[in-house]
Amino acid sequence: MMGTEESFEDPRVQCQRLQSLLRNWLVKNGCNLLPVDTLVFFKSTSSILKTNSGDKTDFSKVCKGRDLFNNIESMEQRNHQERVDTDTLTKIGKLLLSQHSPKPIDILKEYNLTEKDIRSGVCCPDDKCNYIPMNFKRGKWICPNCQTSSKDAILKSLSHYFYLYKSTMTNLELRNYLHLPSPDTTQKVVHRLNLKTTGKTKDHSII
Repeated sequence: MMGTEESFEDPRVQCQRLQSLLRNWLVKNGCNLLPVDTLVFFKSTSSILKTNSGDKTDFSKVCKGRDLFNNIESMEQRNHQERVDTDTLTKIGKLLLSQHSPKPIDILKEYNLTEKDIRSGVCCPDDKCNYIPMNFKRGKWICPNCQTSSKDAILKSLSHYFYLYKSTMTNLELRNYLHLPSPDTTQKVVHRLNLKTTGKTKDHSII
């Protein structure tokens, strides 16, 4: 059976760009002694890499699955000299994490969905039920389908909201999303969760 043939832009160009950015970041943060190497890795061992006729491309920085560890060992041998101690490496790791900024993604737009496609409300935590929405009564969330009760089932639903829509919500948005019966009930929910709020009345922003 014949396989498919795909063409890609030269991934080494992207590697070189990332290498340059990382080097600049290290220098900016006083870590310019660290070497930065690159390697393009293709997961599939059955991939066949081709170039245009007459192209004298250097594939020394490109490898497939079975060669990955050999290439890493070669890198370690080339950079065997210790440039920084373990504590410094730990600090660099923490600094990288603290300055990391995930790319914002509009999930609904990404998957061509609208708010009408999302089932709102608190989901029953019983895996055999998963009914939506649960009802809030006397400080607990009650499933009208199986009668399961929970005080913290709301947490998962809130995390879904913040992931799908935005990182804040108004009291009115919270009330509508959780199918709460009144503004007073919404206020009780906000108070019980000890959520940070700004603004007044229904235009509260919940963080």
